[in-house]
Amino acid sequence: MALKAGGETAGHKRQQSLLQTNTDLAAVLIGAERIQDIVSHRALCSGWVGSHHTYEAGLLSGRDEFVGDARSRLRMAVEWLNNWNRQSSEERRREEVTIDDITEACNGTFQYSRSNEMCRISPRVETSIRIIPSRTNLGKEVC
Repeated sequence: MALKAGGETAGHKRQQSLLQTNTDLAAVLIGAERIQDIVSHRALCSGWVGSHHTYEAGLLSGRDEFVGDARSRLRMAVEWLNNWNRQSSEERRREEVTIDDITEACNGTFQYSRSNEMCRISPRVETSIRIIPSRTNLGKEVC
């Protein structure tokens, strides 16, 4: 019984990881109700408190009916990133913001606006965003 439960948990974690790294595809391939379920359970997140807003925005932005919700969540994510950026370097180390997190914020904005509006964050975060296009598929789409 414990092995079966462990297997199901591992499968669930793999599915969450797959969804989190491919929110743009997941938005197209899974149904609206499933998207709402994922968002309501805050199933997608990373190492900082507001990260779920970033991944939820990425997932929601791929569907026309959720663009308003995506914008709202992205605004919250950007506010979290800006607040994180204002902290001391010691405090920032406690909550790890990765390139993947910032890329997801960019991707969410790009999905609904198709512009460089995503680069309107704070200067230090903007510097990170300028590095991203050479490392991700998003850069190919923007260029």
